[in-house]
Amino acid sequence: MRLSLEEVGKEKQMAVFKILLVEDESSWQSILQGKIRRALSTLGHTDDPIKIVPTYTAALETINKEDLNLLVTDIELPYNPTEVELMKTTGIELVERAAQLQLPTIVVSGKTSPQEVRNFLKTDGVYDFFSKADFNSKEFIKEVQEVLQEAIWPEQMIASLRDMNCVSLTQIPESRRDFILKQFYQDYDFLNLVAHPDTVTLEVSELERMNEFKNIYERSDSALNKNNLEAFRVNADKLTKLFCTALALKPLDNSATLGQLYGQMIDASNPAFQLNIRPQFPLIYASKTVFSQEDVLTISGLVNQFGINADYFALLVVFSNYQEIRQQVRESPYKNDFIVLNHDQLWDILAAKSSIQQLTTSILEQIDLVTVSPYTVAGPVEDKIFFGRAKEEKTLLQNIKRNDYALLANRKTGKTSLLNRIYRRLKNMPNYQVFYCDLQTVYDYDIFCQELAFSYPEFEQEVVKNNDILPLSFRHLISNIKQRNSNQQIIFIFDEVDEILAYDIKQKEQLFKTFRTLSQRENIRFIFSGTTELVKRVRHPDSPLFNFCNPMKIGILEEKAARELVTVPMGTLRVKFDNQAAIVQRILDLTARHPNIIQYICDALIRKINENQQRTITQQDLDLVSSYQEFYEYFESLIWGQSTVLEKLIVYTMWSYPEFTELEVIEEFKQRAIPSQGVKASLEILLTYSTLSQKNDKYCFTFRKFAKLMEELSDIPALTEQYRQEIGASDA
Repeated sequence: MRLSLEEVGKEKQMAVFKILLVEDESSWQSILQGKIRRALSTLGHTDDPIKIVPTYTAALETINKEDLNLLVTDIELPYNPTEVELMKTTGIELVERAAQLQLPTIVVSGKTSPQEVRNFLKTDGVYDFFSKADFNSKEFIKEVQEVLQEAIWPEQMIASLRDMNCVSLTQIPESRRDFILKQFYQDYDFLNLVAHPDTVTLEVSELERMNEFKNIYERSDSALNKNNLEAFRVNADKLTKLFCTALALKPLDNSATLGQLYGQMIDASNPAFQLNIRPQFPLIYASKTVFSQEDVLTISGLVNQFGINADYFALLVVFSNYQEIRQQVRESPYKNDFIVLNHDQLWDILAAKSSIQQLTTSILEQIDLVTVSPYTVAGPVEDKIFFGRAKEEKTLLQNIKRNDYALLANRKTGKTSLLNRIYRRLKNMPNYQVFYCDLQTVYDYDIFCQELAFSYPEFEQEVVKNNDILPLSFRHLISNIKQRNSNQQIIFIFDEVDEILAYDIKQKEQLFKTFRTLSQRENIRFIFSGTTELVKRVRHPDSPLFNFCNPMKIGILEEKAARELVTVPMGTLRVKFDNQAAIVQRILDLTARHPNIIQYICDALIRKINENQQRTITQQDLDLVSSYQEFYEYFESLIWGQSTVLEKLIVYTMWSYPEFTELEVIEEFKQRAIPSQGVKASLEILLTYSTLSQKNDKYCFTFRKFAKLMEELSDIPALTEQYRQEIGASDA
């Protein structure tokens, strides 16, 4: 049976109305409060608060701070308690402010005529004017009823939609229908709805899907009430399939039962799902209505059955007592691991324009921001936080068939993230056979051989068969692999090669000479990444890397990408800024657009607002996190990277120069009796690290805003002298 809007409204618990009465005369305060109470009682509301204030200042403070449903105000009001005898038409300003806030208003005045008010206040915010001289109680009560009814129409409409997937609008007064619809669309702008003017109805766009959801949910609820657990699980599987289809996720053939809990694993690796959670997690259904702390522990036991022993995450669907179960989860050790969903939340997700975005909203309502923040300070970043390397990515993908590359950068600038992304793209292309190895801890040929054998069966077979040490057999090994896959071009991606390169130099660069030969004669392609050693050898004419690899510097981000790195993940987390333009610009200035420092700052900001239980970042928040000693130490260590004493000495010696040339560095060294040998190579390294920036022949310190903090917390002259003495000691 289809319920009317009023019946739906009575079935659902309506929100309490909040009303502000602004009147300085005590007698009229009593009269108007009584009439408002009469209007509320006819709507079934008996305990709703009516706040009474006598002045403009008190009223303005209230409407700016509180979420109100109705303003009833006089026009001539005292400005504040000290001006009770001095009446002003401040009520006009109050009504104008209420209109800006879309707060419905009724004016009651004794000295201003209706025509004066209507002429001055031509706004939809003013519903009506009542004169105290001939006050009409019945009309006032009726008007209050209509205004408050308008406030609950959207709630009754959404309740009807969630119940029947459509709603008739004929019961809404035609004169106010467009206004109420506009308000409804603003309140529920995430829903995908279709209006039918001919039948004056509103229905969900995906009607077939939503009707299927309605039927499955009702059958699940019925099976639960009859304690028919088998039927309950059958319908739970159908609900999982419908859920995954709507969100472009994948139900996995992996289910488990524990007590009155039933779960099925889903693959949530949809690129649109931007939260930092497990790519696979269970959707769990509770076939019980009362929960205890012991039951929450049982959920963790069910999650363990799926092989998840750490990094818990699950969606828990409940069919009743939603608030009580949520409270049990909140009070448990798993408050950030289990997201509780009821009928209305599932309906919202399935009926949304973007079901993924609506699921994200439901998760963020229940979880700490830190838990799901995509910002990554340690290690490579995922695609969801990958910004600003599109140009480099395009160059590598388009030219790897013909060219080899050396990615040159300081640590934590994104080169590993870029290589991971390139590897994922290339290995899905049928024309390539791609091998990726992180060589960060590889410091001799034996370990290099073991790393390849451990990572790839092809190399394990060849290593066992040849029982030889690289690089002597490496070329032969590659030839065997190539013969078995003659239709594919072989590509090696070697990340962080400095250690093995330093070792290879001592062995007359046998390994990298082999790489060069394979590139030139066998059409094998290589992508290397590294810092100091790779930078030096790529530019050294005696090295096999010289004119072998195209050098590609991975530096700070361009401004557009840096802004996106701040704003896009914050938008995903529904975090706002009290002044976005100013705060984002300050972050970019402070970090000089270094990707890892941006993420460090943003991660610290997320932790700060999460601690304060707010979702808005202020200028004060940024001031605070950027003043932490840990931030300074982290930033300073990242700037220097693996810089030598000479490289640090160049920067500190030229600290007072806004910009400088290589010759000016040499001259400054000469005056301080510092040997200038290696200055040119050190400047190249500092550029690679992005510690310095260059324009024409001029150099400058990249992190200029951070330099002020360095001056406050470090003794620059003392550091300069310290490094000068170290250089002298090393020369001696």
